[in-house]
Amino acid sequence: MRGKRVLLMPSDGGGGFGHVSRCQILAGQLREQGAQVLLLVNQKSTLKRLARGLPARQVDIPRHPLWYVQRLVKALSPGPGYNYTLFEGLAFQVLRDGIWSPDILAGLIRRCRRAIRDFNPDLIVGDTSLVAGILGQLCSVPVVQIVRFLNHPDYGRVIWWKDYGDRIQPPQVLPIINTALEKVGLSPLERPLSLLAGDHYLIPSIPQIEPISDVDHKNSFVGPLSLELSGQAELAEPYCQFPRENPMVYVTFGGGAQSVHTEALVDTVVRAFAGKAINVVIANPQMVTAQDRNLPENIRMFRWVPGQALIAACDLVVSHGGYGTLMEAVRLGKPLLVIPFHAEQEGNGRRLAQMGCGECLLPYREEDLKTVEKSFSGELFRYLESRQMRLTGEEVASAVQGLLENPDLEKNLGGIQKQIKQFQPGQALKLLDLYL
Repeated sequence: MRGKRVLLMPSDGGGGFGHVSRCQILAGQLREQGAQVLLLVNQKSTLKRLARGLPARQVDIPRHPLWYVQRLVKALSPGPGYNYTLFEGLAFQVLRDGIWSPDILAGLIRRCRRAIRDFNPDLIVGDTSLVAGILGQLCSVPVVQIVRFLNHPDYGRVIWWKDYGDRIQPPQVLPIINTALEKVGLSPLERPLSLLAGDHYLIPSIPQIEPISDVDHKNSFVGPLSLELSGQAELAEPYCQFPRENPMVYVTFGGGAQSVHTEALVDTVVRAFAGKAINVVIANPQMVTAQDRNLPENIRMFRWVPGQALIAACDLVVSHGGYGTLMEAVRLGKPLLVIPFHAEQEGNGRRLAQMGCGECLLPYREEDLKTVEKSFSGELFRYLESRQMRLTGEEVASAVQGLLENPDLEKNLGGIQKQIKQFQPGQALKLLDLYL
């Protein structure tokens, strides 16, 4: 592995940091083994976060003029107080990332190929990158993809717990993809998920969480891609300025939460715990409602917190159900209350509840879900949305209390921890080494 070059390509268009953080961890481990690494990202904000750490390069996605208009309208409009979305398929990510025409996708491929020529990698690692697999084919470089059940190229599905029929219809993006592939001399795809195809698939989890039964020479579970805490997690002030006899709840809604206007949810959480014998630390990157509020003595709110240390120190985590937080919580044996913002997170919460390691508390009712119909490239697509924040502080408080008093949680979480410990921290590296 020493002297080999590995290009890591995380998806970073959604505002969260899960894909990037997994690639960061792999890159750090690769460097320790003497490999040269480069992270290829699309967002300037991601590049800034990586500025003092690993080598990184930004490749801008070519933008359609209407993309800038859409961003301006979004910035100037107050938007809904809260919104929840149910969607299906990778096609929505294609639109979210601004891949609105064959020329845009072909242009992105050309820009990434220039970076590949400069770096000359021996291996490409993608984490939901839309172009990693394409670049591997064009440049004759093996590709290892980090995938989950919901985005596995062979059988991925986001909404596995219910069939919404034609109320949800993904946008028709295959003409865009296949026209762009024709421009660069590649064969067409049969479905968008094939963009994530690779020579090998790393599943950053365990079989109890990701129901991928076809584990063979091409699909490998590697356990959570996360950093081990060194020694006991000691929380510095002001995170632990609480009565020590009370349980601690850590509340985090992730970096991507700004797109769903979490003010109403933060208010609900504050009402849920105000004055109770529970210590609460809220991580709120947007600091919604915090600056002008006199918070109760048992609640602290911060723009940034040492998340892993807080998970280790707390008794329970309240989260939107992001995959990184979920895996970190179960790895450290902490129950999780999931309040999701969209379908992927709801699926994560439902899996957790099935395992008896937490609860999924839906912020909507079925009757609130309205079909949103839009047009793209002359074709209609549909998804479901709720703009009603139905959760009350009493419901959140009741769910938390129920989890804290659940006698089965410790046993269930202990079983999951035992399964996770079967995967060695360097297991992913051994698999990558097969392609170097």
